[in-house]
Amino acid sequence: MAPANDGPPIRSGPAHLAPVVLVALALLAGPTRAAEAGTHDRPPAARPLMVVSGLDASVPFSSPRSIAMDFRHKEIYVANTGGHRIEIFDFKGNVRGQFVHRVRTPEGDSVDGLPRGLALDGAGHLLVVDQLAGYVDVLDYRGYSVGRLELPLQNGNINDGPGAVTVTREGLILVATRGDSGRVHQFAPDFTSLGAWGVPGTGPGRLTGVMGMAATPDGRVVIVSPTTEFAVQVFSENGRFILGFGRHEIGEGNFSFPSGVAVTNDGRIWVTDELRQMVQVFDSSGKYVGAVGSGGRAPGEFMYPSALASDGDSLLAVAERVGNRFQLFKVQ
Repeated sequence: MAPANDGPPIRSGPAHLAPVVLVALALLAGPTRAAEAGTHDRPPAARPLMVVSGLDASVPFSSPRSIAMDFRHKEIYVANTGGHRIEIFDFKGNVRGQFVHRVRTPEGDSVDGLPRGLALDGAGHLLVVDQLAGYVDVLDYRGYSVGRLELPLQNGNINDGPGAVTVTREGLILVATRGDSGRVHQFAPDFTSLGAWGVPGTGPGRLTGVMGMAATPDGRVVIVSPTTEFAVQVFSENGRFILGFGRHEIGEGNFSFPSGVAVTNDGRIWVTDELRQMVQVFDSSGKYVGAVGSGGRAPGEFMYPSALASDGDSLLAVAERVGNRFQLFKVQ
């Protein structure tokens, strides 16, 4: 495979860099809710644990667009898009390192990238979607090049490049295009291409302008887009349309600009809405069960949340594009 990252490998976080962290713990959220009847019927509760605004006060985030959680090493990766970097923190908000994400453009130029999508595969490799690249970078957990997932670009059109990436529990890597081509490319755990599925368009079961994608515990694929009739669509692993929900209308359970998605082990689907500045929560059948957050700067509030990631259990990390920070929550 071709080298994946033209930039230097990740450096350990300098000792003098202290992240801008606000520890929020239980005092900011009040008592947690007791377990109620069924998980799917229980309103979502999210208790803020910390707020991180950058490597330190002099190196803040700049329009972060994606976030991922590495459970092996207990680290959080942030795509600091405007800063051209990927930055790493531990689960307490301490800096572990950072590197500039360099990419090759379709014209062959090596430039500082605009990372906008992150995921971890079953072997612990970091998968990086970059707005300026027509491929997905594959890096080891410390930023060294492992390979690339190449996508076919029609006439070299960068808009057919990757827009979101996720990994199923079986290790299948799925890469959705960000433009109007409406495709989801499949790769085996060894990065072998397995073909693609998807039909372009805005109607039910069709794809365009994908912003986020996540795999469910039972093997389904959840895709969010601000331009399709249903803001949230659920497909089988091989592309069969199963259901859609959330329209671009007023009212709870609907969306203005869905931007990211995560799924927890209980089957709940958590979706960020940048313009409504909240995270909406649905059960596995698409039924609305509640929302977390509102517009604002306080812990637990959001300023244009752009992406989120989960450990599948009790932790949820939310990146804020305008707030220039991420928050870590305890959820139930």
